[in-house]
Amino acid sequence: TEETCIVVVEVNDTSSSDQFQMGVIVDSVREVQDIEKNQIEPAPKFGCALNTDYIMGMGKVKSADSEGVMILLDIDKVMSANAMTEMASAAKTGTTEDGTSSSGQQSMAA
Repeated sequence: TEETCIVVVEVNDTSSSDQFQMGVIVDSVREVQDIEKNQIEPAPKFGCALNTDYIMGMGKVKSADSEGVMILLDIDKVMSANAMTEMASAAKTGTTEDGTSSSGQQSMAA
């Protein structure tokens, strides 16, 4: 799209404690915000049907005319080698390693 851009993120490799920069292609960016730690609440538990391992928390943000909540991703987990392998596998098969479909529903073996 016309709004497609590259977001540069710093990723910490948990297996080797290395830090590196990576470019992530996104459809668009609406805004960039600094969120203080005291504005972040723990990730909610959605039950067993939805994997929340990649959610860092919920950020409560205020602007001049509104308030909102943003889901904050744990970029280190999202961009880990294991997660990338699982995403590639899910894209090919339609299910993740834990048996959930790309829609978050548990798949059944025949």
